[in-house]
Amino acid sequence: MSLINDMLRDLEARRAPAPAPGLDGVSAVPAAPATGRRRLLLPAAALAAAGIAGGAFWYAGHRAPAAHPPAAKAIPAPRAPAAALAPARAAAAASVPPAAPALPPVRTPAPVAHPPPAHAHAEPSLRTPTPAPERAHARKAVRAPSAAAPSGRPARGIVRSIPTPAARAAGLYRDAVRQLRAGAAETAEQTLQRALTLDPDQRRARALLAALWLRAGRTEAARALLGPYVAAHPGALTLLRLYARTLIAAGDPAGARRALEAALPGAARDADFDALLAAVYSRLGEYARAAAAYRAGLAVRPLDAALWAGLAIALDQDGDAHGARAAYRRAAHIGGLPAALAGYVRARLAALD
Repeated sequence: MSLINDMLRDLEARRAPAPAPGLDGVSAVPAAPATGRRRLLLPAAALAAAGIAGGAFWYAGHRAPAAHPPAAKAIPAPRAPAAALAPARAAAAASVPPAAPALPPVRTPAPVAHPPPAHAHAEPSLRTPTPAPERAHARKAVRAPSAAAPSGRPARGIVRSIPTPAARAAGLYRDAVRQLRAGAAETAEQTLQRALTLDPDQRRARALLAALWLRAGRTEAARALLGPYVAAHPGALTLLRLYARTLIAAGDPAGARRALEAALPGAARDADFDALLAAVYSRLGEYARAAAAYRAGLAVRPLDAALWAGLAIALDQDGDAHGARAAYRRAAHIGGLPAALAGYVRARLAALD
């Protein structure tokens, strides 16, 4: 905005799962069905087993009781002595018909032995947790974009941000400022017009373009650029000041006064607004109101020499020589005035002293 103000000041200067515990090693093998002559041997084997079992029970009943009963153990099934079972085995072998020629054994691949994990001896649980490295690898595999995405479809995880029209218009405004500082005013105007085409609410671009047209003397074009927008956006004070300047340049200070006074409630503590309104009052010959507007601006910027000079001129035109002399002296003491205005201040001080 300082660039716009500089241009306006220049214009003013020109104009002025696991196994169950306890069952390790136990496997269930289904018994082969008894066929043929083997059925005759079953009663004899049963009688021999019953005799051995009876002797075992007799021995258990006549054994002295222990002082402390031992813990319960699984009692294995009694086995018949080898000498007693030898005749029965021989008879059974003689009665079995010759077996059919055995088929060649089917070779099955031996299972690959894997070393037990570190938690192999831990208590088995229903859910085996996945090791941390494997979980991390799984998460990484899910989040990583697919490298082998089909043609015509973008890979997952790639998001391309498309700038909005407002963002593009803001970029064009910055380009126009660089072009203007490089001395390419016409190129800057074209860039600003493109920015407003993309985003009509780009206020900085609108203000800079209006200031360029005002400096070039294209008052009607600047007024057409600013008028409808200011009517729809009364809070845009920078654009409102520029619009009032176009009205003053077009010879309509009364229109400028109406436009500025309509924005007075929202223009509090805006020294530039107060200075412009004071200048409009001075053009209309209302010097007391002009002095009041200059004082409002000085309350915000008390060290502004131009505001002191404006107040001095308004008081001088209103017939307050004492107040005008004090204001002229303050403006000359602060300094920094344009050459023409500084010369006028010195001349009036000499005339009033």
